[in-house]
Amino acid sequence: MRLTTGRSKLKQGHEDLMVRWQEVASGWDDATRRAFEEEHLEPVVPDLQSALRAIDRLSAVISQMHQECG
Repeated sequence: MRLTTGRSKLKQGHEDLMVRWQEVASGWDDATRRAFEEEHLEPVVPDLQSALRAIDRLSAVISQMHQECG
């Protein structure tokens, strides 16, 4: 699997999760839902953004390596 493929799957998976979560959250509005969101979903966003940036940097390095080393 190429890095760009993995990156796309990671980003799309998170987007799909958030769409589904909005569907669930619209019918479930109590303290338990809010706690779940705060404890399990919100912490994922910064980690996901960091992972996507790291993949982008690694992809650029690999691309440069291919250009320089043939």
